[in-house]
Order: sequence, then structure tokens, then C-alpha cells
Amino acid sequence: MGLVLLVSVLVCAYLAWNIGANDVANAIGTSVGSRALTLKQAVVVAAVFAFIGAFFAGDAVTDTVRKGILVVYFDNQVLVDAISNDLMYGFIAAMMAAAVWLTIAPRYGLPVSTTHCTIGGIIGVGLVMEVQHDTSLIDWEVVEKVVMSWISSPVMESPFAFFTFWVIRETILDTTDSEARARWMAPILAIPTFFVLGLALQFKALKGFFAKAQENGWIEVKYDWLPFKEDGSWNPMMDDAWFPSTSLILAGMIAIIAAVILAYILRNYDFKVEKEGFDGVERIFVWLQVSAAAYVAVADGANDRSNAIGPMAAV
Repeated sequence: MGLVLLVSVLVCAYLAWNIGANDVANAIGTSVGSRALTLKQAVVVAAVFAFIGAFFAGDAVTDTVRKGILVVYFDNQVLVDAISNDLMYGFIAAMMAAAVWLTIAPRYGLPVSTTHCTIGGIIGVGLVMEVQHDTSLIDWEVVEKVVMSWISSPVMESPFAFFTFWVIRETILDTTDSEARARWMAPILAIPTFFVLGLALQFKALKGFFAKAQENGWIEVKYDWLPFKEDGSWNPMMDDAWFPSTSLILAGMIAIIAAVILAYILRNYDFKVEKEGFDGVERIFVWLQVSAAAYVAVADGANDRSNAIGPMAAV
């Protein structure tokens, strides 16, 4: 048993290393590409904030990977005795398969998903064990939700990104004095930016924190802060709200504070050293881009560390 645990830790570390190598581009790719940060600066930002997300806010997703895909009813002792060893070795195999593929894919510049790799490996193990032990282990409803998130994310993000850039182009880039326009438009644009980041930080990265707060009695009901899971209401004042009023207020406060700080910085910032063209405007938007990159790193750490920790926790 000690050897199995040691092997699982080593494979988990190997998988986590590959996840970092593969997913760091999600957080810092745009910042490096736009020269908002140098590569070294971006890697440091990603490492620090990804660790924060992984350490403080990754429990909920870890539980999904650990016991949400393959469901074993531990009250059935006969079944547990029959498959417990297979489960241990199966999760190690799933981690190893994902890690090897994540080693190969970045070598050839393939933008693969660590979640696809890990969930796919667990489903593969589950299918083999279902046939071997003539039982049902895979919770296909959970798998369906995971797969739907893979489809809905790009479908929702693409038009949102298009609309955002269209607003920036029409209100700033295509004006006669784009730098002056950007000085007072950037804080306004920071409000929806940080409002969305504030909500996302609560709903995704801090999900585990709110669950712990409820367990320890710091808050009465976690849905005072998190969206109601099923059959929710659009009324933020209801107990089953999709967007609880407390979360909306906190996100609004984050947005206003960020906008005020950005407005103060831009009022005292000297762009005389900048080159001609849009360089001054781009420098203004660096603040928003780096902030967004830091959040993505936090969310990646909270979400994707579970792809390594979840299977090891199952072992």
C-alpha cells in the first residue's frame, strides 16, 4: 500500500507539472502576445496566482473529479472489496495516461485540455471496470454537465469578445484623440470588467471557501453567496437566486474600487515617453489585461489542479 501511495504521488506530481506547462498559456498568452508583460514577468504572475487559486479554492472541482465521475456506493461492502484495488490502479493509470499525452501535445504545439485528458482517462477506466465487474460506475449525468461546459464556453465567449472589442474600437481606437478618450473610457470599461471578474471569483475560485465557511458556521447558507444549483430564480433577493444579492453587491464594490484606482492612476500617468500611434492607449489597457490574466491564473489553479489532485485523492 505504501508503494502504491508513493507511485500515485509521483504520477500526480508529473501530471501537475504537465498541467502547469500546458495551461499557463491560458492565463498569460494574451499578456505576452500584446507585450503587456514580458515572458518572465507573465510566468511569475501565473505561478503566484495559480498557486493561490489551487491552495485556497480548488476543493469543489477536486470532489467532482475524485468521486463525481465514478460513483461507488460504499454501503455495498462486497462491491467495494471487489473493486477497491482496481480503483486505485485505475486512477493511477488515468493520471499517467493524461500526463503522457500532456507531455507529447505541447511538444507539437497542440492546445489540448487537461480536463479532457483526465476525465477521458477516468471514463475509460470506468468502462473497463463496468464490464469486468458487471456493475454501473459512471455517472453519465455528471459527464453530460462537464461536456456541456466544454461546448457552451466557446459559444458564449466568442460573441462576448466580439462585442467587447467592437465597443473599444468604436469608442476609443477610431476617434481623433484616442489617448484622451481612453483616459476617461478605461475606468468606465473597468466597471463591467471587474464586476464580471468579481462574480467569477466568487462562483468559481472561491466556491470551496464558501463551502468551508458554511461548515464552520461563518455563514448560514452558502447559497447566500453562490448560485443555486437547480431550478433557480432570476430574482437576486430570493433564497434560490442564480445571482444572490450579496454576491452582486460584493462584485459591484470590487468593480467601483477598481475603476476609481484606475482613474487615479491614469490621471497622473505621463504618456510623453510613449511612441506615436496607439502605444499610449495600449499602455492604459495593460492594467485591465494584467488584472484579467491574474484572475484567469487564479481560476486555472482552482479548477485545473483538481485534474491531478482528484485522482490522487481517490487513490
